[in-house]
Amino acid sequence: MIRAGALTVARLVLLAGPTAIAFFAGGYFPEAQAWAGLVAWVLVAVALVAIPWPPRLGRPFWLAAGALLLLAAWSLLSMGWAPIRGGAYHAGQLVLAYLGALVAAALLLGGSGIRRWVEPALAAGAAIVIGYGMAGRLLPGALHYARSLSALGRLEQPLTYWNAMGELAALGFVLAAGVAGDRSRPAWLRVAAAAVAPLLGMGLYVSFSRGALFACAAGLIVVI
Repeated sequence: MIRAGALTVARLVLLAGPTAIAFFAGGYFPEAQAWAGLVAWVLVAVALVAIPWPPRLGRPFWLAAGALLLLAAWSLLSMGWAPIRGGAYHAGQLVLAYLGALVAAALLLGGSGIRRWVEPALAAGAAIVIGYGMAGRLLPGALHYARSLSALGRLEQPLTYWNAMGELAALGFVLAAGVAGDRSRPAWLRVAAAAVAPLLGMGLYVSFSRGALFACAAGLIVVI
């Protein structure tokens, strides 16, 4: 029971992680990256203790994890010749955070029943972040967000960059479309996915990100 509870909490934290870090400028700054990496590796430790052994990890995982590990090592080694050592260190720190997230996801989300909830969870997280950013426009007198002059009115908060907001909205829209169109899912979940799609689509539009628009179109083609 204790192991099952620990795994459930770890999975919830992992799936909620992208949404949480979005409210810290998307993890752009080193402090947020350090905390994200720490949480990711704690989740890895919990998974290694709680999951049945041996874990089933295929060749694609080992190739991806090995590539990230080599990239992290190269980034940290570049401190020896980089003109700005702090930048090299933080680059390696970021890759190690990505590696931790990859390992945690492979260990915690491997079951078919768990994987079914990854898409709805990430779509819901994208809707929360985009909804937060859109709330400043829908309730301009009640909510006031920081705005940069370079954004020129484009949707940028809370990630602080309009192209990032557009990409997040595109990912969420494609995930919502996939869930809404999947007849094997519960009706209430499909209705909920269809309900958040207009919000995500509007967020994509007001980001004015052309790359995000093309990414969304490509994703929808794959889904269809």
